[in-house]
Amino acid sequence: MATRRKMFEDSQKIYYASQTAGLLIQHFKDQVSIDEDASGSGALDSRIAGHLMHCLNQTGICTHFVRRLNMRELLVQEVGLLPVSVVSHTIVSADLAARFGIQEGTALARPLLEFYYHSPQQMGQPTLVGEDHIRGFGWIAEDELQDMISHALRAHDFLSGLFMAAGLCLCEVHLKFGRFFDPVTESSRIVIADGPTPETLCLKYIESSTYISTLSLHREAELPVKVRKLIGQKLGLLATQGTTEYIAPWFRMFRKGPRVL
Repeated sequence: MATRRKMFEDSQKIYYASQTAGLLIQHFKDQVSIDEDASGSGALDSRIAGHLMHCLNQTGICTHFVRRLNMRELLVQEVGLLPVSVVSHTIVSADLAARFGIQEGTALARPLLEFYYHSPQQMGQPTLVGEDHIRGFGWIAEDELQDMISHALRAHDFLSGLFMAAGLCLCEVHLKFGRFFDPVTESSRIVIADGPTPETLCLKYIESSTYISTLSLHREAELPVKVRKLIGQKLGLLATQGTTEYIAPWFRMFRKGPRVL
């Protein structure tokens, strides 16, 4: 079998060149876990991410997703990843409650967006920034920033309804964005370029309000395979085999908080 050309790699995925210009193969890796066998986690992440991005595309919320290739690989558009990501909140999670002293579980009057800057020189936790930082430092053009905000709000609204129908409450979602150049129109547009995956969602049961997953931004441990399976089952992607309610053991164990610029 011919060796594939690796374009770049992050902690969760490897991107390979495809046979078609402008398209990449997104390969989901199995995540390392000291507590359990994590084999198969990459396939679960790929299945869930592909399904969610397909649903977003069908709703008119553009992502880089094209189609599934196999159990752990997706075909995606090649985009220029933007240095700023967005976390949207509609319910006060344990992390927000710890940072701002607001009652956990409080429904927000309007969606709250937080922006995180990913420095190429710093591979650790991203930095919490404001819109004025983004504009002042020229990281993203104004029209692109507004497109990011619109995509984040619409995606959160759609995903909230999707998970609510499955008995889950979406508290937060972390989305990365990219700049896609359309050769037909010879113009670029902003698309969701990474996520949503189990690692980028904060979910809890509607009935019991106990967490099953938290954002990787606020979590010390890796997401267990059993959580990925549960999310897949709730979305109707995997068969349910007597699953009992799972409570994330770390749901109150967050970092001290993001660095504020």
